[in-house]
Amino acid sequence: MDVLIVVAGAAGAIHLALCVIILARLRGNQNALEDLFAVPNKALAGATSRVRLLRARYYLPWVRLPKSVDSVDEFNRALIFLARIAGLVIPIAFLFSFLIPFLE
Repeated sequence: MDVLIVVAGAAGAIHLALCVIILARLRGNQNALEDLFAVPNKALAGATSRVRLLRARYYLPWVRLPKSVDSVDEFNRALIFLARIAGLVIPIAFLFSFLIPFLE
């Protein structure tokens, strides 16, 4: 159970780092940035928040990326793919860390 919490924390740190890298690499493609990223605490921080994370709907593997990402090169697409995987691992690891004691 403790391992899953560590996995979720590591996935969160990796996801945050990948989002920062992707934001820096896609600075010139504002359409892709607007489509991919959201401000998670917009109601509290307002529009000036510098923290931007991948939209949660893109964590799901069956949700296609927006059309504006089609023009992005392969390395940046790979980074987006890795950020999607890390974002998906976070809630799954937390969920299983809470469920395992009930299943034992």
